[in-house]
Amino acid sequence: HNSFPPTVLDTARDAQASFGAAVDGFLANATVAERQLFSDTFSGAEIDDRERLKATAFNRAAVNQDLRIPTAELAADGTATIDKLRTVESVLLGVLRDNASGLASTATTDAVWGAAGVLAALLLALVLMLVVTRSLLRPLRVLRTNALDVAYTRLPETVQRILAAPDPIGASRNAVEPVPVFSREETGEVARSFDAVHEQ
Repeated sequence: HNSFPPTVLDTARDAQASFGAAVDGFLANATVAERQLFSDTFSGAEIDDRERLKATAFNRAAVNQDLRIPTAELAADGTATIDKLRTVESVLLGVLRDNASGLASTATTDAVWGAAGVLAALLLALVLMLVVTRSLLRPLRVLRTNALDVAYTRLPETVQRILAAPDPIGASRNAVEPVPVFSREETGEVARSFDAVHEQ
């Protein structure tokens, strides 16, 4: 090949400029290890020969001289260049996959621990609810049992005992046993009210 077909020279120069800009962008954003990988891998006689052939062809085309490009040599150098770029790409993609896998594993672990924390909080809330419910229901059961006992058994017996005593007024003192609920909340207040009714 002794000359570039029409527009191919401009296309080749644009492609070379785009490649250079892409490499510069990569190196500007890459880590030290990634830059070292690129410089170690994307180097060698084939890449140097390709750059020499390219520069010679561009210079000859600029002054309308025959390009005299050794096609077989350019093809071999181009293939080696592409292989080295693909090696860099493959290594970087492997690192990216490993990092993504590590992040996914970390996210999964965090999610599991978060779910375990929520479950533990729910179980604790359930236990507290059961404790509170039992603490409320036990006095209510005692109050209900004693109220029925007083209404149907103890109150009639107490009235009969007072009426049968020689001193009814004396017998009426301390005749009422308080309901055995001594808490200070509403259930305890109901128990004391019931004691008052029973005493009357």
